[in-house]
Amino acid sequence: PVLSLTGVDTSRSVGEARDNFYVRVSGPAGGPSPSGQTMAADTPVSVAITEANPAGVVDGIYNADTAGTVITQVVIPAGGDNSTAGSGWSYIAAPSTAGTYKVSASATGMNTVTSPVVTVSAPELKFTQTTEVVGKGMRGYHYSLYVQRAVNGTAFSGVEALVVNLSSSDPSKASVPASVTIPAGSSTAYFQVTGVDLTGGTAVTIDATAAGHSAPATKVQVQVAEPVLSLTGVDTSRSVGEARDNFYVRVSG
Repeated sequence: PVLSLTGVDTSRSVGEARDNFYVRVSGPAGGPSPSGQTMAADTPVSVAITEANPAGVVDGIYNADTAGTVITQVVIPAGGDNSTAGSGWSYIAAPSTAGTYKVSASATGMNTVTSPVVTVSAPELKFTQTTEVVGKGMRGYHYSLYVQRAVNGTAFSGVEALVVNLSSSDPSKASVPASVTIPAGSSTAYFQVTGVDLTGGTAVTIDATAAGHSAPATKVQVQVAEPVLSLTGVDTSRSVGEARDNFYVRVSG
């Protein structure tokens, strides 16, 4: 029989959630239907972290996505090949430091299979957009600006909450909250920019920092402009003696 590993992420970040994968078995490659064969009896398969550099980059493989216990073996059930995973999922620990490792699986009478190299990188911050225009005396749209934790440009969900410090290059023109928190199990938090005074064409730069994370490579450039007033609901054709005409004044950035 032939063992294979499915779902092992090859790019991870320090502090991200556990990585789920499973071991699958199929018939001999030369057979007419290798993927249609199943085990006749419960079959234990040894699993391990190998070639870790530095040692302890991940502290093992677990039987649950949170809590649980470290395992060195999974069982492919009789009548199955583990192709649907189900309870056969295993979980590689959250990385504790940057580095590399591989995952291996082996069983008596079968090949040993090893994953490609998994690279763990230091996490970074990034903004989901790089420009914003807000009216003087106004706040930006509630969900317009987000800061994310990412690895190699791709957002990931961390196992712990992360406090991100925000700063403006000129708070007298455009201000931001002192910090926002990306919740545990999430990759993103939103924040708003307040237009304090007109920028006159010179953008204000918004930056972000967090412990253990590199700052965004591209910052948010904010322009503060005059708000725009508009009238809504004023009837342009009326009749003597009709009821009062209702309208309202709206302000926008």
